Amino acid sequence: MSIYSPLTDVMDALSKGTFSFHEPNLLLLIVPAMIILILILVKSFVAIDRRRLKNPKFIHSRRRYRILVFIFRALIFSLLFIALADPYGEIEREIPGDLTVTMLIDNSSSMELFDLSFLPALKAELERRIPVKTAYISSPLESDIGDGVLNNLEKDKNILLISDGQATSGTMLLDVMLFASSLNSSISAIDLTPIESDIAVSIKGPSKTISEVENSYKVKIQRVAPEGTGTQSVRVIVGVDDEIIIDESTTKDEIMFSKNFSDGYHRLVARVVPDASYDHFPENNVFYKSTHVIPKPKVLFVTTAESAFKTVLDELYAVTQTNTLPAGKNDLEDYYAVILNDLPIDKLRDIEVLSDYVIEGNGLFVVGGYNSFDNGGYRGSAFESLLPVQLGTGERRRGDSNIVIITDISGSFTEKGVSTTALSTSKALAHNVIGNINEKNSVGAVAFDQWPYLIADIEPLFVNKGELLDKISRLQGKGGQTEFAAGLKGAFNILRGKTGSKNAIFISDGYTWNDLIRQEAIDVVKAMKNYGIKLYVIGTGRNLDENFLRQLATNGGGIYFTADTSNKLSILFGEPEHKEVGTAFSLFIMDPYHFITEDLDLSAVLYGYNQVVPKANANLLITSDSGEPAVVAWRHGVGRVATLTVFSSGNNLGELLGKDNSKLLTRIINWVIADPERKNDFFVDVRDARVNKTADIIVRTRQFPKVKGLDFSKIEKNTYKATYVNQDIGFKSVLGAVYGVNYDWEYQNVGFNPDLGTVVASTKGLLFKPGQVDAIVEHVKSVSHRVIVEQESFRLVFIILALVLLTIEIVTRRVRETWFKV
Repeated sequence: MSIYSPLTDVMDALSKGTFSFHEPNLLLLIVPAMIILILILVKSFVAIDRRRLKNPKFIHSRRRYRILVFIFRALIFSLLFIALADPYGEIEREIPGDLTVTMLIDNSSSMELFDLSFLPALKAELERRIPVKTAYISSPLESDIGDGVLNNLEKDKNILLISDGQATSGTMLLDVMLFASSLNSSISAIDLTPIESDIAVSIKGPSKTISEVENSYKVKIQRVAPEGTGTQSVRVIVGVDDEIIIDESTTKDEIMFSKNFSDGYHRLVARVVPDASYDHFPENNVFYKSTHVIPKPKVLFVTTAESAFKTVLDELYAVTQTNTLPAGKNDLEDYYAVILNDLPIDKLRDIEVLSDYVIEGNGLFVVGGYNSFDNGGYRGSAFESLLPVQLGTGERRRGDSNIVIITDISGSFTEKGVSTTALSTSKALAHNVIGNINEKNSVGAVAFDQWPYLIADIEPLFVNKGELLDKISRLQGKGGQTEFAAGLKGAFNILRGKTGSKNAIFISDGYTWNDLIRQEAIDVVKAMKNYGIKLYVIGTGRNLDENFLRQLATNGGGIYFTADTSNKLSILFGEPEHKEVGTAFSLFIMDPYHFITEDLDLSAVLYGYNQVVPKANANLLITSDSGEPAVVAWRHGVGRVATLTVFSSGNNLGELLGKDNSKLLTRIINWVIADPERKNDFFVDVRDARVNKTADIIVRTRQFPKVKGLDFSKIEKNTYKATYVNQDIGFKSVLGAVYGVNYDWEYQNVGFNPDLGTVVASTKGLLFKPGQVDAIVEHVKSVSHRVIVEQESFRLVFIILALVLLTIEIVTRRVRETWFKV
């Protein structure tokens, strides 16, 4: 039996560093085996003629023979023990692959806008050169493109998608592409050309708002037209409660408008009036939107001094002002939130009542200043336990933090085991993170694919910084699958039991098609949080799944950063910038994905801050530019608590009260209020719906609701739910609530999806023109010729080598015995 090929595989695995053992502990048996072998060989078990022992030639020959026997048997035993240790390696195999291409044709109504006359010719030309299958996906009013692809997806296959890429239901197309990539399948698409024109209109804006508040709405105009037609002007009419507020012809894609409303339900209608020859689907020319306006929620404003803050509050809320916190529980029941404005601890009577109020689902907003927090006697008080901050300076940034950097080196960061730009970027980010950490902190690192790999244990950064940077720069991926939980568990094992704050910084693209892998990672993150470990996430890579990475950060009590904002970590763990008291500073948004901070632009300049530190489970949302906490939030029971610990000279909120910056204050209050209808004994929650699609209605009432055609079921105390289907469009009402019913989703996002090329690229697919038959065939041949990585056992190789050596030894011994006889 020739072992040339297996030997080549062994050498290949050794050269690429993929050679390893399933049972490496058995290799330790080689040492005692060698000792026993030496003892046996030095002992003579057969009597030898004394005359021979006096022959120098015989003695010299015998010594050389024993050395030769020892070498042979040492090698034989070593090879056998190596075989017992079950050696293996990852071997690349080239396979020709299946050249069959499956043409998936989108059968939805929106495809009527495109020229599909090329399909018979394309199919016939492809069939002449490669095997072709054809399947139809979606239905006229159900563009479940992702499900259609998923149903036709197989390992190592090629798909050619003929679709506009406008999915309206089912599995997300990007998730399907990630799954296809994991199956080593390639999906390409045809770049379709429209032959029909169409215009769709829709309205985006709040479905629920507070009375007398300015609300912003966006009228979106979606156009599709044949090439060379140009952008056509269209008449747009917008009405609010039977009053026309916009009537203009425009070539714009969006029209913005603002509106203040009184209490009740309000109807908004947007209509486009295109030329009849410029509109294929008349169904999408009108859009109906309802906005439910509720009374201003009641809030209690507790302050010992007159404040301009009250003016801002009066515009949005029903405010009751007092100079002391009421002592009775019943005195707080009617309020959705309590706002404490720079109060010392002696003005806060009966903290237990306030604590119960928050735990039961209400809100608390604590505003700092000269008389509160570190200046107000909060340290060590029962009131401090309610807050998301504790009194003190930023010790966590001055050297008591334990930090583990987790770097993803899985297959999405490598190509055939070779580092890609994505991995290089990931390593550069890790370098940048380490460079931004105060050297008094202790830092370690792990890498992961399907297994965790310890790069460096936790040590003070001033001790191991150079070594850590060097090890990270030399990281090489093996192209393994992604197991986020493996890397997280590796960090958890390092951090568990450490004193001081415990933090993990996770650098990954979040790329996986497997929901179980995502869920396992989230479960591990939750367990880490329970042990006091906070997770910060940096997203990078070509297949970035930001939604999942944000989920990880949220469940880990940390913050999600994009690659270009990762330097914000220096505010958390870097050397603090010391500023003299009274020096001006600006505000810095740490977490831009929270309700309070999303799309918020702050320009306020302030001069003072309270010395506080966020608690372990709190969310640090905004800091000063020198890293001092400004806005911190958390949940206490089922209620919400937020603190604002920055202020201006003169002990007021200064520029935070301006028109643009005051949005921060209202966002904080709206967040702590949560649902502004939760105290109502009766309310109806019904959202705008789509024609012939199922929608939900939720009713809170003390009596079981009865509505003709609706079957309610109880979902919690005094709360009921029913589903309904509307068969025609327009405004409808149920139990006094008004909602809009609009055209089918199929007609809203018309035109070819401009992101489809990027989406298919994640599977190494391309976007082709209908006439590019040669390019399609060459691409199919190219991606079908695949290189796969297999794990191969080398046990048999070493057993055969041992047998070969044993045979050589036996033959050598027989030749020697024959020679001596002669």
